[in-house]
Amino acid sequence: MGVGRWLVLACALVACRFSDRDRPQEEVAPIYRPSPSFATVDNPFEPLPQNMAGGPATELGRKLYADTIMSVDGSLTCFSCHDMRKGGTDGLPKASVASRQNGQINTGTIFNLAFNFRFNWNGQFVTLLDHVNGPLTGKNIMGMSWSELLRRVKSSDEYQRLFAKVYPDGVTIENIRHAVTAFQLSLVTPNAPFDRYLRGQTQALDAQQHEGYHLFKSLGCVSCHQGINVGGNLFAKIGVMGEYFADRQREGRGPLTEADYGRFLVTHNLLHRYVFRVPSLRNVACTAPYFHDGSLESLEEVVVAMGRYQLGRELNDAEVLALVAFLRSLTGEHEGRPLCSPDEQGHS
Repeated sequence: MGVGRWLVLACALVACRFSDRDRPQEEVAPIYRPSPSFATVDNPFEPLPQNMAGGPATELGRKLYADTIMSVDGSLTCFSCHDMRKGGTDGLPKASVASRQNGQINTGTIFNLAFNFRFNWNGQFVTLLDHVNGPLTGKNIMGMSWSELLRRVKSSDEYQRLFAKVYPDGVTIENIRHAVTAFQLSLVTPNAPFDRYLRGQTQALDAQQHEGYHLFKSLGCVSCHQGINVGGNLFAKIGVMGEYFADRQREGRGPLTEADYGRFLVTHNLLHRYVFRVPSLRNVACTAPYFHDGSLESLEEVVVAMGRYQLGRELNDAEVLALVAFLRSLTGEHEGRPLCSPDEQGHS
């Protein structure tokens, strides 16, 4: 049995897949339905939709996202941790903003959240509406309470007017959550070279990227990174074929922490230790540093580590370069421009 098939078996043992029936969806924005005309056995991907326009709540949500009213001491906005100029992340190994030195886990991107099946590295939240509660009320993040936020928003004549335009019942906790979520769902990055390739523009990928795409499938990377978001749709263990955490500690990249237990922190099932939501690889070249622990700074390091710990294979230089080239083809556009420039891709 080849490496790729072994990986499929390993992922099957540690991954949990969920159907649409198991994933409640609130009507906060148009929900995209996968098209069977793209994904096949040989090509388990499909391009991002080129237009995912949000509803009337989207701009209201954007305003809330940019407002310090959302943090308890007025020092932070949601963009403080999700900088649009840094791929929707903070560019740090682990979250550390203002005086909140929690430093537990790497900040994920806010782009293309519409296509993830769970949220947070450990999959704590099933929907984006639920996820709003986490950073907003987390003592090491925004530190806010819903009662205080509701009071602040209601005390603003401007917000009273804006909410009345969108929601018949005006300012409520549920409407605040709805608006923030609507904005998040609008953050889709279409038109990556790989998307254009999937739509039939074969020249959108250069020769090295074509080779990387072939390797991505033949080596077994596609077992955990597939679908419209090139990941984000299952759980998997870090260290299927090697001792990732023991090696990290030996190499001086950090001791074992509570955050490393991943899905176990949610389920308390010992089988779920070191299991995480597989991240989407879309725009991965714009979101260094990498992994839940933020311990790797370049795409080259990530590819080598994935080969070693997930595939049980030491990749050669040519394979690494080809795979990195393919990963860079996943960089999409936001507001008509690439999410990051080629010079910025794959480096922290």
